[in-house]
Amino acid sequence: MTFCKQHFLGLLLWSIIVLTFGACTNSDQYLFDSSTPSESISVKALLTTSFDSSVAKVKSDTIRPGDSLIFLTEVYPSKSIGHKRYFWLLDGAPFANEFSFRNTILDPGVHEVVFVFVDSFGDTLSDTVSVTVATPPVLDDSLFIPACGTQNIEPDSALNFAWNSSVVDSFSRANYHFVIWKSTGEIMVDTLLKQANFIYRNGFTPLHKYYWSVSAENQFQQKSERTIEGNFYVKGASSENAVMGHLKTNSDKDSYTYQILLQDSNMVPLKEIKSDSTDFSLFPLAVGSYSLRVSVPDSPDFSPILTRITLHGGQVLELDTICLYDNTPPTIKNPLGSDTLDIADTLRFTVRDGGSGLSESMISVFFENNYLQNFSLSDSLLKIPFDKDIRSWTYRIINISAIDFSGNKISKNFYLKPNTTLPEVFGE
Repeated sequence: MTFCKQHFLGLLLWSIIVLTFGACTNSDQYLFDSSTPSESISVKALLTTSFDSSVAKVKSDTIRPGDSLIFLTEVYPSKSIGHKRYFWLLDGAPFANEFSFRNTILDPGVHEVVFVFVDSFGDTLSDTVSVTVATPPVLDDSLFIPACGTQNIEPDSALNFAWNSSVVDSFSRANYHFVIWKSTGEIMVDTLLKQANFIYRNGFTPLHKYYWSVSAENQFQQKSERTIEGNFYVKGASSENAVMGHLKTNSDKDSYTYQILLQDSNMVPLKEIKSDSTDFSLFPLAVGSYSLRVSVPDSPDFSPILTRITLHGGQVLELDTICLYDNTPPTIKNPLGSDTLDIADTLRFTVRDGGSGLSESMISVFFENNYLQNFSLSDSLLKIPFDKDIRSWTYRIINISAIDFSGNKISKNFYLKPNTTLPEVFGE
């Protein structure tokens, strides 16, 4: 029995030795191979516009100032691996301390955004994305052709329009909104261009003024801060001339009927215009000196303006704005011509304005500092209902104020006579 136990223990010990030796020397599964790489850490920075998984993630993008971008980070094998710290840099300056976040960049130009990851061993890993903030195109509104006020444009020749434009971003392209219109408002051209020039070949009306404008916009719908605006004049046949101008009043009224009278040097009338338009044009006119009289015939408060002009051959003369001023306030009178009135059921006054007329809203009436509302105005006749039975032992004041469309104001007092007497008191 003892022998058997010893034999069994010997076999068991030998088996353990054999298994141990085999595990260390003969098994390919457990042998160490230095050519097998250890698991590495990597980071990747990306850009997107939405957290939606279907939206593309890119390494670079172009935005407008204020547009929102999402900055994403991928860490392999997992964001939960051991690390000391992580952060984002924008052009070398601190930008964020999150794995993923939403933000925007306002400064135009190309920007470098770097994600930096420091692992638990102190090794630094990083990845970079690029953001380009687009800038709007720039128009030079000081240099273009034809220059503002260009005279003697041939009516039947082609006219070349050109301007200077610069696009700061090399990747951006500009489109130009180009418009030509007549002084009467008729649009001749309204088109989009890809180049900074345009040739108009359809001809112009002689002795007329034309306007044109250009604005620019890139593919990001960013518009140029400035717009080019120009004008030019088309010459007439042989020595024909034209004169044009703009009228203005100091009144808030919507419109007036103006009279424009062209006279020769001896004040003999030649041409006459009556219109409610504030723009006028007279043509064709021969070479010579003229007088131009502008008035508002139905509004005598406006003083007429007399301008002397001289026209040379083929000229379109545009005058400075002609201003007609009404500096005369309305008038307020008692039909009887007196400032002192008897108390009556209805008080009547004449309120007139020779510049633009009046409405009830332009009139105020006060009796002893109390505002009266129930008055009416018709054909310059102001009627004020009043209590004639009011007992007064002294003169009472009624005040009437009026202001016209030009801002001229008048305020006038009238006095109501006493309509009773004090009782006589006898003393001893």
